[in-house]
Amino acid sequence: MTDTEGYECKLRYSNYFDVFIVIEDLIEISLHTLYNSESENSGFVSHPTRHLVSVLELIKQLLPGDTGQTLKELNDYLKAKKEELRKEINSTPIK
Repeated sequence: MTDTEGYECKLRYSNYFDVFIVIEDLIEISLHTLYNSESENSGFVSHPTRHLVSVLELIKQLLPGDTGQTLKELNDYLKAKKEELRKEINSTPIK
């Protein structure tokens, strides 16, 4: 779909797990490019590290919203619930 500033591409994944697999793959490709930019296997692409900007921008756009903050809050919540459950179990007398 075209807009006034360029092109928009919509990607659809069935779940977040699939999105994160794609993100991991893109990161692996980026790391491979960084570590092997001078090797023979990158000879078909001139200056392969220059292409990383677009790959990293794609990764940034694929990350759903403020995922890091959401995962941190979820982790904090689960730790608190686990601690509550532990205290409840420890305070319950054994019959």
